[in-house]
Amino acid sequence: MRRTPLALAAALLAAAACSSSTAPREDEEVRVLGVIAGYNTDDPRITVPATAERGVPFPVSVVTYGGGCYRPDDTEVRVVGPAVVEVAPYDFERPGAVCTLILKASTHTASVRFDAAGPAVVRIRGRQRPGDGELVVEREVLVR
Repeated sequence: MRRTPLALAAALLAAAACSSSTAPREDEEVRVLGVIAGYNTDDPRITVPATAERGVPFPVSVVTYGGGCYRPDDTEVRVVGPAVVEVAPYDFERPGAVCTLILKASTHTASVRFDAAGPAVVRIRGRQRPGDGELVVEREVLVR
């Protein structure tokens, strides 16, 4: 008779151990690199001017996509070299949640500036669907 409570305690302990994981909870948001391609024929939708003035900031925009549990976050800008800037849009997703089956799009805009005249590159990092692989797109800018 002592085995039944002991077996029950062992089963409850095992169940608790299985349910405790590092996976996000259903209501927990996770910050991820934005999905920039895979939903429209003209993806990725990126706007970068062909020319820019030296030392003057200009806007770079990129559209990200998600479902019913998606919302946009910030856009990071990182200087990679004297003539290369990397732009990375981020979004929040809820990977464990049941979400509305809709497609939402958000435009992320960042301010970019080059201090030297000549050819420059704006590199945009994002994810693509299907597959969730990383996608890097480069656009050239002539800085005057």
